[in-house]
Amino acid sequence: MPKSPGRCVYEAVASMNLVLAIVELRIDTSVPLPDEMFKTFCLWRRMFFLSNPRAPTLV
Repeated sequence: MPKSPGRCVYEAVASMNLVLAIVELRIDTSVPLPDEMFKTFCLWRRMFFLSNPRAPTLV
């Protein structure tokens, strides 16, 4: 099946939704999450919450 030009965007969105579900909701899946990806996401999230006064507080 040939790939259409816009299909890669949908694949990227689906992949990111899976990663966010694993990281944010701590959903247990068989998909391994590399430590570096987890550390990068946590660092970004921490910087976002520290720099955004309207962001909800971290628990």
